[in-house]
Amino acid sequence: MLNSKINLSNLVRSMGSGGAERQLIELVRRLDTQCFNIVILLFYAEGELLSMLADIEHIQIINLIKRSRWDFFGFVKALVRQIVETQSDILYGYLDVPNIFAVLAGKIARIKVVYGVRSTHVDFARYDWTAGIV
Repeated sequence: MLNSKINLSNLVRSMGSGGAERQLIELVRRLDTQCFNIVILLFYAEGELLSMLADIEHIQIINLIKRSRWDFFGFVKALVRQIVETQSDILYGYLDVPNIFAVLAGKIARIKVVYGVRSTHVDFARYDWTAGIV
């Protein structure tokens, strides 16, 4: 892309204190702003690291306002709408559920999708049945 920026949207559930969220903060702090326009798409605008993300001047943060765990179709519609409105070239998902939504929305919006799997050993006994499916 000669003389144009890449519009990179990053999809994450929230800005809790996990490692993926910290990696997102470090990535968007260090990406070359002459090459990238950066958008952060949040399921929920919450979490102890949200203020660190908000302190980064060159990014746009969008709360998709996911209404509940079972808000699927409305959420996909809102996500695709934001992808189109921000003219995203790439959608980067962080962790399991955001990755699923990223792949689906990316197909609908016809953009490239990158999905990140970050995890240590997961003990599924500590989670409900939906975590095992995901």
